[in-house]
Amino acid sequence: MKFISLFFCAAWALAGATYFEPNRGQSASPAPYLGHVGNAVIAAAPNFMAIAAKDGHADVIRFEGASADADAVTGPRLQGVSHYVRGSDPSRWVWDVPRLASVSYRGVYRGVDLMYRTSGESLEFDFQLQPFSDPSRIRLLAP
Repeated sequence: MKFISLFFCAAWALAGATYFEPNRGQSASPAPYLGHVGNAVIAAAPNFMAIAAKDGHADVIRFEGASADADAVTGPRLQGVSHYVRGSDPSRWVWDVPRLASVSYRGVYRGVDLMYRTSGESLEFDFQLQPFSDPSRIRLLAP
């Protein structure tokens, strides 16, 4: 199946490790996956993306009309895992969270997939359209 990739250059190029990981409770965000790039964390969901910098600045991009229930498909695993040991309650600690190169959501719009991916030291997202899909369905709402 051929895909057309619409590249919305939402790349964050900051120094530091760049990867995605499943949200296993290490973040209060409802997003199922988190992206890490330099001084920012990206909440990567099928219907929104939230960018939170360590300096406290945050923005949300909503994908209007996108399915919040789109199936996630993860890309290749990267080296290393993350551990989150916060507070004194061991039941809240999160161990061995795998690092991933990408996460995709299938069918965020009819015939449209959303892919979040690493690219060098930046994170990017693309919309991939199946043949004859309508790109006018894709609507980004940003502050």
